[in-house]
Amino acid sequence: MTEDSEAFSAIEAITEVISQSESLGQILKFSVAKLFQALPVSCCWIQLVDEAGGKLTLAAQQGFTPEMAQEMSQLELGHSLTGLVALHGEAITTADIAADPKYTLKTLVKAGLHSFCAIPICSGKKVVGVLGIASSAKSEFRSQDISLLNIVGRQLGAALGRAGLYKQARERLVLLNKLGRITCSSLDIQEVYEGFADELRRLMDVDWATIAFIEGDKLRLVALSTRIGTAWEKGGLLSLSGTGTEWVAQHKQALVESDLAQERKFWTGEQHLKQGVRSLVYLPLMTKGEVFACLIIASRRPNAYGQRELALLEQVSTQISSAVDNARLYQLERKQRLELEEQAEIRSQFITSLTHELQTPLTSMLASGGLLAEQVQKEYPSSVLKLAQNILHGCHSLEAKLEELFDMAKGEVGTLTLTLESLDPLPLLQNVASRFSPVIQSKGQSFTPDFPSSLPWIKADGERLEQVLTNLLSNATKFTPKGGSIVLRARKRGSDLVIQIQDNGIGIPEEKQKRLFEPYYRAKLGKGERRGLGLGLTLCKRLVELHRGKIWVESEEGKGSTFSFSLPISSQESVASN
Repeated sequence: MTEDSEAFSAIEAITEVISQSESLGQILKFSVAKLFQALPVSCCWIQLVDEAGGKLTLAAQQGFTPEMAQEMSQLELGHSLTGLVALHGEAITTADIAADPKYTLKTLVKAGLHSFCAIPICSGKKVVGVLGIASSAKSEFRSQDISLLNIVGRQLGAALGRAGLYKQARERLVLLNKLGRITCSSLDIQEVYEGFADELRRLMDVDWATIAFIEGDKLRLVALSTRIGTAWEKGGLLSLSGTGTEWVAQHKQALVESDLAQERKFWTGEQHLKQGVRSLVYLPLMTKGEVFACLIIASRRPNAYGQRELALLEQVSTQISSAVDNARLYQLERKQRLELEEQAEIRSQFITSLTHELQTPLTSMLASGGLLAEQVQKEYPSSVLKLAQNILHGCHSLEAKLEELFDMAKGEVGTLTLTLESLDPLPLLQNVASRFSPVIQSKGQSFTPDFPSSLPWIKADGERLEQVLTNLLSNATKFTPKGGSIVLRARKRGSDLVIQIQDNGIGIPEEKQKRLFEPYYRAKLGKGERRGLGLGLTLCKRLVELHRGKIWVESEEGKGSTFSFSLPISSQESVASN
């Protein structure tokens, strides 16, 4: 009982510091000190991942000798046990490091330490650090010790994730404000373009950059900044036909060429490659719905422009469009832009702070609820166990809503990203259908998965795609009465895969359909109360659009709804089918 009290006391104290302190260093040092006090250990430490250097850096420790601190100050990812934990994202426990061939450090063994445990600190799916403990005892740590370590690790992962999100948001807002000041300082684009490119280089690779104006069937480079020379001079005219600028003008969306050494889509690619360029991104500059110019950014490094860079550049291109259109319109839009940026900052900070304030006590509630359910299962009747399980179910439901809020905050600042891979959507759809079938049938509704024997492959983030399907199917079950039917359908349509969730529920009035995908909008349907946070469909829309797809709804009040979304078929699949 005393040990449990110490564990809960440690969790409570760490939770309070995380909720009150704005200093990440203070949070890490306090957490290590409390764990050192609450656990039967000789030392405790936290190392953070330095992605740029590929290393683990010691951030806080308790019980180290000077020699141990020096040896653990920086480790290569994958080196020794802690390095393996950071590299693979899996905990490692051993009763005796001296007998473990994977343990290659010397000072802990020299200090007489034997038992060892290290767990990954994760923010979402990303490993951001390692939390470790060691003892002079030659026995593995108790399960309750490792449970406490995991609980604290989750809290620290959430704190590190919020710190990273806030830092990224601030960096982007500072840069956007600075770019706004530069572009409105003069009507001569070239006069300010060098300063513009220098600021952009602070957050991404920019070796060559230009603004190309569309003039009939020609394009003219009206501004140029380069570190590697150029195949075309500023002010010169080039044929528009067969260029990336022509493609952007036709499609009105950004285009990335990841590696010119592997694939060149346009005749200009050969010249760019000779110049030393490996990757490019083309962004439309638009006025009154038409593309009048193209912002082109290039790097000597292949695959230099991912989703993070593209999201930032799309924001930047909007500002450039305003600046080069005309001074009067720019001044008006500048004021609106600053107001929107301020609102976005306030909204993002509010969501992040709210998530933080709710996540911190929720972590303790989940931990306590889990321990309570285990104890009740041993000593009390099933009716009491049911109450404990209801508490846990409510906590997990709240945790899911907080994850939606956190994803929304990442979407606000352009850091909601995907891990794309080529995948066969059929097994994923079948798995989701199998998981939902008993849930739907338990509500007295019929469920029909409608898939062909095979489907074309797509490039997608499987986990995020499941998130979209889960949200849409959950909505269908909520708004379909007992005895109703739900269909999950997938078909190839042209160059897209189209997935549909159809129900014969209460339907959605036409005037409400237009706002369904807006953030925080909750339509009151039928006689029921408005449900949820109004974020589920907005998040679905953002995730589908990150996949370069589209989402829409067709519904008639009293007859049901069909939510559909399309995803581009993988390019290899398209070539094969042709």
